[in-house]
Amino acid sequence: MGGVDTARGMSFQTACAILQLIRTPEEYPEAETFRVEGADEAIDFEVRDAQGRPLLLAQAKTRVEPGSWSGPELIRLARRWGSADPEGTAVLRFLSDAPVHSSGHALRNAVARARAMPDPDEWLAECKEGVPVSIRLSVNDHALLRRLEIDTRIGPWEQVLDQARLELLRLSSVAVAAEDIDSTVNALFVKMFQWSGDHLLARRTFRLAELPSLLRGRHSTPAADAVKLPGPGRALFREVPSAAGVRGRSKELTTLRERFSVEPDSGTPRVVVSGLGGIGKSSIARLYAHRHRDHYDFVWWIPSDTREDVVAAYRRMVAEERQDTEPATDVEIIAQVGLRLAHLGSRLLLVYDNVADREQLQGLLPTCEGAHVLVTTRDSAWAAADGGLVVERMTTEEATAWAAERLPHLSESELSALVNAVECIPLGIAQAVGYIAATQCPVGVYLAELADCRAKLLDDRGFVPLDYREGATLTAAVTLSVKRVLDQALHSSDNGGQHLPAALLARCALLAPDFIPLHLATLDLPTGSAVYRAVAELRRFSLVDPRDGFLAIHRIVQEIIRAMMDIEAVKAMQGRFQYELVKRLVDCQKQHSWAEAATLIEHAVHVAHRVTSSGHADANTVALLANVAGAISNIHGDLARSEGLLREALTIAEHASGEAIDDPVYRRAATMTTLAQCLINQSRFDEGAQAARIAWTLLEGMDALDADGVEHLLWAHVSDMRAAVATDRFADIARANARLEAVLQREDVTPSTALGIRLEQVQSLVWIQNWDDAAMAIDQARAAAPADAETSTELRFLDAIVKASTGRLEEALAVTAGIPEPAERAAVNIMRHHADHMVEAAHALMVGSLHRQKKGILTEAWILHAAGLLIDQAEALLVAHTEAGPDVLAQVPHRRAVLAWTRHLLGHPDGDLELSRALMRESLKLFEAAGQGHVPLAVTARQFLELRDQDLHDEPSETLPLEGPARFPLPSSGGSGTHPIAEYPWHNAVALARAVPIDARSIYSLLGATSYHLGGQAAPSPVFLVLAFSTALRSLGLECRLIPTALRVSRSDGRSVDLPDWRLPPVVTQRGEVRGHVTVWCEEAARLVDPALLIGQSRLAPDAAEREIFRSPVVFPAPDLNALLGVSPATHREGYLLAYEFRLDWEEHLREAIERLDKAAVASLAQVLAASATLATDTCP
Repeated sequence: MGGVDTARGMSFQTACAILQLIRTPEEYPEAETFRVEGADEAIDFEVRDAQGRPLLLAQAKTRVEPGSWSGPELIRLARRWGSADPEGTAVLRFLSDAPVHSSGHALRNAVARARAMPDPDEWLAECKEGVPVSIRLSVNDHALLRRLEIDTRIGPWEQVLDQARLELLRLSSVAVAAEDIDSTVNALFVKMFQWSGDHLLARRTFRLAELPSLLRGRHSTPAADAVKLPGPGRALFREVPSAAGVRGRSKELTTLRERFSVEPDSGTPRVVVSGLGGIGKSSIARLYAHRHRDHYDFVWWIPSDTREDVVAAYRRMVAEERQDTEPATDVEIIAQVGLRLAHLGSRLLLVYDNVADREQLQGLLPTCEGAHVLVTTRDSAWAAADGGLVVERMTTEEATAWAAERLPHLSESELSALVNAVECIPLGIAQAVGYIAATQCPVGVYLAELADCRAKLLDDRGFVPLDYREGATLTAAVTLSVKRVLDQALHSSDNGGQHLPAALLARCALLAPDFIPLHLATLDLPTGSAVYRAVAELRRFSLVDPRDGFLAIHRIVQEIIRAMMDIEAVKAMQGRFQYELVKRLVDCQKQHSWAEAATLIEHAVHVAHRVTSSGHADANTVALLANVAGAISNIHGDLARSEGLLREALTIAEHASGEAIDDPVYRRAATMTTLAQCLINQSRFDEGAQAARIAWTLLEGMDALDADGVEHLLWAHVSDMRAAVATDRFADIARANARLEAVLQREDVTPSTALGIRLEQVQSLVWIQNWDDAAMAIDQARAAAPADAETSTELRFLDAIVKASTGRLEEALAVTAGIPEPAERAAVNIMRHHADHMVEAAHALMVGSLHRQKKGILTEAWILHAAGLLIDQAEALLVAHTEAGPDVLAQVPHRRAVLAWTRHLLGHPDGDLELSRALMRESLKLFEAAGQGHVPLAVTARQFLELRDQDLHDEPSETLPLEGPARFPLPSSGGSGTHPIAEYPWHNAVALARAVPIDARSIYSLLGATSYHLGGQAAPSPVFLVLAFSTALRSLGLECRLIPTALRVSRSDGRSVDLPDWRLPPVVTQRGEVRGHVTVWCEEAARLVDPALLIGQSRLAPDAAEREIFRSPVVFPAPDLNALLGVSPATHREGYLLAYEFRLDWEEHLREAIERLDKAAVASLAQVLAASATLATDTCP
C-alpha cells in the first residue's frame, strides 16, 4: 500500500482496509469486488460493482502528530481520484490518524458548500474568500468535491482493528464464536499485506462472495427495513451514531418529516421529542437522521446531558483541525459555530440528545438559516408546550414484528404476550428478546420471572434507578438480564472465561455511555478471543451494543448495574480507572498521541465526576481532572472547559481529608501550576501570575520534592515570568528569573526538563531584550543537556538572535547557516515556528547593525542582504508548506519594512524610505484582514506610518532637562583607579528614573544621580561610594544593608579581567588604599544593587572595549535577601560574565574598613546624591 513507508503506516492502512471490507456489504449492497491497491498508486483500496464501476476510492495515511494535511495536498489527491473515476460514480474517501491544517479545513468547508450548492459557478464565487489561493479551485472541481469525504483523527491502527472486530460482532449472527471473530480479522490482516505486495492487479482483487461466511450471509440477506445509505451526494455526518438494528417507528418518522416540512412563524424549525427513558427517543432520532440523510447537507449529533456538554461540543467543532487556538467566551463560541455551520450548507440537522429541560438550551442554539433542530428529552411538559412529539410505546404490530426477527420459532400469541408484558417499550423488548434468545427460556417461565422481579423491585423503593418508578417493568427486564450475566460469573471457574461478560459489563457501567473504546472497557481483563466472546454474550442479552467500532450502553442499564454492584467494588474499579486514565493521558501527552487521547477525554471526565459525586474523590481524582484538562486544551483548544476542570480539582485538593489525599499541599500546588498556564494562555496574565505565585510558594515550602515536584516548581516560576513579561513588570521578571535560576542550581533536574525550562527562560529574556542574561541561559542550557541542545533548532535560533542583537552579526549568520530546514513532512506548527525564528533572526541582524552604528562600526551591505535572504526563505517556507493566512504572512512585509528602514538609517545605497512605508502599509492591511489589528506588530506598523519624515530615532526628548545640578567634587577616599569615569548626562539620569516602575523609582534615580556625579572624576574606593550610597538611601526613607561581595569578571574563554582587589575581603592598606567590593541590599525595593561597579572604568583606558561592562550598575531584583544569599547570581555584559559571591563572613573586615573612612566626606556626598535623586524623581511626570 502507498503512503508512509513504515510499519505504522502499513498497519494503519491495512486496518482501515479491513474495517471498510467488513462494512462494505451493508454500506454498498450493490458491491461486487474489493480491491487492495487500486490501479492508481493514490488509491489504497476500492470498492466496485458488477459492471466494474467504482463505488468507493479510498486512501488511508498516517502522519506523525502534530503533523497535519494541507488543502493543496488533499485537492491534488482528489483530482487524481477523479481521473480514475471519469464517470463520477464513486465516493472519494481520505482517512488519516492526523488532523487537517487550516487550509485543509477550508477545503473541507468547500466540500460542504459543493454538496449544498448545485450551481458550479455560484459555488466557486462563494468559495473565493474562504479558500486559500494556493488551492486554486475551478468550476471543474465542483462535481469532484461533492463526492469527497475527509475523515481524520480516527485513532491508531490497533484501535481500528478493535473497531473491525466489533463491527463483525454487530453484523454477524449472535451465535458467532468469538474465536472466529479474532481469527477472521487476523487472517484478513495477513492476507491484506500479501495482496498489497502483489504486482498483478487481478490478484489484489477479490469478490465479496468469497468473504468468510459470516460476512457473506450478512451481505445476501439485509434486513427488510434496513437503512439504505444514499450515494455520493449524501449529507456529511458528524458523530451521528449508527441506526443499525432500529426497527419500526414509521408513524413517528412521518410525523417528524411533516413537522420539519412546515416553516415556523419565526426562528429555527425545532421539534422536541419526549418520552420515558428507554422508550426509544434517541433511536428515533438516529433512524430519522439516516433515513433522511439525502435531505440534508450536514447532520450533527450533539450529546447534551448537561449544558457544559453542549458547549464542549461547540468548542470541539471550532477548535477541530486547528493547531493554534485562541480563548473565547461561550457567546463568542456560539457565534463562531453559527458562522461555521453557515459554510456547511443551507440544509442542516442538529440533534441535541438527552436534554434535561428547556432551560438547559437557553441561549445555546446557534443562529443559522436553514437548520432543523431535533431535541430528545424526558421532559414531556416541554414537548407538549412546544407542540413537539411525545413518543409512546411501540404498537403491538411493530413490537411483535421486531421480536419475531430474533425469535422466529415463537408463535404469534407468545410474541404478543411477551411484548405486552414489557409494555411495548423498545429497551424492554430488547431485554426480553435477548434473554430468551440467549437462555432458550420458555416464554411462560420468563413472564413469571419478570412479574416476580417487578414485584420485588416495587417493594424495594431504594433500588429503582433515576426515580423511574413508572418504568418498574423496564427496570425488572434489565435486572433479569444483568442478574443472569452476574450469576453465570459467580458459578463459573476463573479459567472458564464466564466471568468476563460480567467484568466487562461492570466496566461499561462506570464509563461514559457512548463511544467506549474496547481497550478501555477491557482494562485488566485478558485479551484475545475471550474478550470478543464476552462482547458477543452481552450483545446476545442486548446489554451492550457494538456500534461504529465502539461499545455503547444505555444509561438506564448503567444505573441498574451500578445499583446491583457492591459499593466497595464500584469504588475499587473507579479508582483503577482513575489511575489508568491518568497514566494513559500522561503517555499521550509525552508522545503527542492526540488521536488516542481524544477517545479518552469524555470517559475521564465522566469517571472523575462520578467519583466526586460519590464522595470518594482522592489524589488520583485531582490528577485525572488536571491531566484531562491538559488534553482538552491541547486537542480541542477549549481553555474555558480546561479551567473549569482544574478549578474542580483545586476544590477537591483544598477540602479533601488527609486520608483521601496524602499530600494535599503538593496536589494543590501541582494543579495550580497547570491552572496558571491555562490562564496565561487565555491572556489573563494577572490571574495567571497569582496562580503561579501560589503554586511556587507552596512547593518552595515543602521539605522535599521528587522529580515531578521539581518540574512543577520550575513551570510555576516560568509561568510567573511569562505573566510578568506580558505585562511589562520588569522587576517581577527579574525576581522570577532569580527564583527559577535558584531552583535549577540547587535541584537535580533531568536534562530534557532543564532544556525545556531554559528555552522558556531564554525566550522571555529575549522578549525583554536582556541579551546578557539570555546568552548566559543559552550556555547553561548547553551545559545541562549537551546532546539535546546540539539538535535543538529553537535554541540555535535564539543563540543567533542574541548574538545578532548584540552586534556579533557574523557569528549569528554562522549559526543560522548551520540550521537545517524542517523535513518535508514535519508538523505545520514546526514549519511555522521555524519560519518565525528565521524572520526574528533577520530582525535581530538589523538591531545589531544599528547597535554597531552607535559604536561607529560600519555594517557591510552583505550582512543586511543576508537578513533579506532569511526573510525570503521564511516566506517561501510559509507559502510552500503551511498555506499561511494573512495573520501569519503579515510579519514578513513588516520585517522587510524594518530592513529597508535600517538600510536607510545606515546610509546604505539600497535603503529606501518609501519602500519601507509601502511594506509597512502592506503588513498592516494583512493584520487587519485577519482581524488582528490590535496585536503588537500591527500597532507598531500603525505608529510607524504616523511618524513624520524627519529622523527622530536618536534625539533626546525636549521635555527632559539638559542641565543638571553642579557636580560634587569627590574627595580622596582610597581609590586605586588611574582613569576618570565616563561622563553621564543629566537627561539620562532623569530618563532612567522615568523608565522604571514607581516602586523602584527612588533607587534608580539614586543610581542615575550617582553615575552623573561620578562622571569625569577620579574614582573613589568601592567602600566609600557604597557607604555614601546607602546613607543617601536611608535619607530617602529606604532601609538597606551592606553586603561584602567577591566579584569575578571573566571573558568567554574563562580568563578574568584584571580586578583582583574585588575578590578580596574589604581592607585598608598601609598606603591608604581601600580594597574589596561591596553591594547594597534595599529591603523596600526588593533589589540588590552594585553602584561600585561603575568604578571598574577607572582601571581601564578610555578606549578599552571592556569599559562598556562598567557603564551602568547591576541590579538584582529578588523576593528577599535570603533568596540571593543561597545562590551565586551572575549576569552577562558585552560578552563577559559577572559572577557574584556574597561573603557575610567578611562583615567584620567591612566594619574595620568603614572605621578608617572620612565620615564627614561620606555624609557630604550622601547629601548631594539624595538631593540629586529627589530632583530627578520630581522631574518625572
